Amino acid sequence: MFRNHTASGASKSSAETPSTNSTTSSFAFALALFDDGKVRHYQYQDEETTIRYFIIQSSEGTIHAAFDACDVCWRAGKGYTQKNDSMVCHTCGRTFPIQQINQVTGGCNPAPLQHTVADGAVVVRIEDILQGKKFFLF
Repeated sequence: MFRNHTASGASKSSAETPSTNSTTSSFAFALALFDDGKVRHYQYQDEETTIRYFIIQSSEGTIHAAFDACDVCWRAGKGYTQKNDSMVCHTCGRTFPIQQINQVTGGCNPAPLQHTVADGAVVVRIEDILQGKKFFLF
């Protein structure tokens, strides 16, 4: 299930709605939301493209964020799903340890999404989300 949000901060899932700053240049997700180690998929809609990404906490407690696409399989538009401590590509079937997301780049690894963790929140800037637009132009 994807949680949708736009530049206005609107979301279809109020329980997991990110808060926005006063200029809506970023989204802040409550850190506790990821304590269960389950992946959360999100979509950001700009004027022309829906950009998909996910956030997950590894078993070591580190937050990882990535686009729901990679350098190799993005044209298929299928993304990833979680299987235990790994993310699985729906296109080629390769598995990627969650701990390596944002560490290993290129190939069929989930494309990293810049983010920060501060004041009990995972913060994702819209500017960084838009960097992944190239993966969703099919």
